Amino acid sequence: MRVSREVIGVLAVLGLALAGHLAFWQKTAELRADTEIIPVPPSRLAVAAMAFGDREGLYRVLAHELQDFGDTGGRVTPLLNYDYDRVQTWLRVLDGLDERSDYTLALAGYLFGQIPDPQRAGMMAAYIARRAMADPVRNWHWLAYAVFIARHRAKDTPMALGIARELASIRDPSLPVWTRQMPAFVLAGVGDNEAARDLMGAILGSAQDISPEERNFMNDFIAAHK
Repeated sequence: MRVSREVIGVLAVLGLALAGHLAFWQKTAELRADTEIIPVPPSRLAVAAMAFGDREGLYRVLAHELQDFGDTGGRVTPLLNYDYDRVQTWLRVLDGLDERSDYTLALAGYLFGQIPDPQRAGMMAAYIARRAMADPVRNWHWLAYAVFIARHRAKDTPMALGIARELASIRDPSLPVWTRQMPAFVLAGVGDNEAARDLMGAILGSAQDISPEERNFMNDFIAAHK
């Protein structure tokens, strides 16, 4: 079977096109567009215009954009490369759209708060604590998580202790008793056993709604830190 010159010509062109495509891919595979990881957040006026009356819808769109910034277009960006001043501003923009949603707290705690940089982790702990204290009874568990970030990510014991004291100051019977013990846990974690023991003893002596099991736990804590 003879192949016509036309077919041979077409195959040759296709072969050259394929070779050119492979060469182009090989040269450009590692190239990425030079774009900002996190763009400048929109102003309050711009947000109002973008919402078209649907603030909840815009909240969801912008929240997912913040989550995905830096990880689009084939990029995977380390948290260390992010501008955390802009991260904070974006979180505040989102809070302006929906002040009750936990999504910004989750982003700050479970994503941006995991950065291996104490200063920027501290920024996220401070944001979570400030945001949670707007409704502390509802958000007490976020305060507890902010204590964790401040203590173990930011390595900032004074900040952790301050947030722990805010948590301990909430007087609501729905909160577990250990929330009042958080300052003692922080102090014990840095070796200040006497202060931790005294604080736990003060809680034990003043709280009236402690179950026998919780009372035993607190007595054991005091005994262990003598």
